[in-house]
Amino acid sequence: MLRAIANALWPHLRRNRWRTHTVTRDLSKSNPRGYQAGPKSATVAQAPSASAVIELHHEEFITAILYGEDWPGGTSHALMLDQLDYAHVIGSSQPNDSDAFDTARRVASCRAPFHAQANRHGVMGLRRNGTDEYITAAVATVLERIAAATKVLPIDEADINDALIRDDEISLNALGYTLERQGAM
Repeated sequence: MLRAIANALWPHLRRNRWRTHTVTRDLSKSNPRGYQAGPKSATVAQAPSASAVIELHHEEFITAILYGEDWPGGTSHALMLDQLDYAHVIGSSQPNDSDAFDTARRVASCRAPFHAQANRHGVMGLRRNGTDEYITAAVATVLERIAAATKVLPIDEADINDALIRDDEISLNALGYTLERQGAM
């Protein structure tokens, strides 16, 4: 499964684009009445201010979907790789391995670092892509470690099918109205 996760993350890692989520805390919710108590002072009522929300930190992450048809396991999963976990894997790798990974991420021409191939016993599995010279054993190891650091959530196939729109559900009138509102027509 690690190699399938690495394949799903690969296009996102190559682009090196991380989504950002700001974690905030609403201070007015911790004290809904707006009272502020000071040391050795009486409680004084104050109106909650609009600036009662503070930013705690930013989280950067990559999300991807591993579809069941893309690997021998056959089940779909939602993937989320946090940038701190990614940095930990890269930082704890051997310098030559992390350099090789960075080079492969920027230069490799393959669409996936692992591809389906049967072993000598005829069992299908994902093997390292040997046709791309930049996907070395060291790069494959780093990719597997990145995949191991990724959060994986199973997706029910029925949920995927419910989310898909069928051709007969497309309304040309609604589509035209939407495009018109966006100024595209």
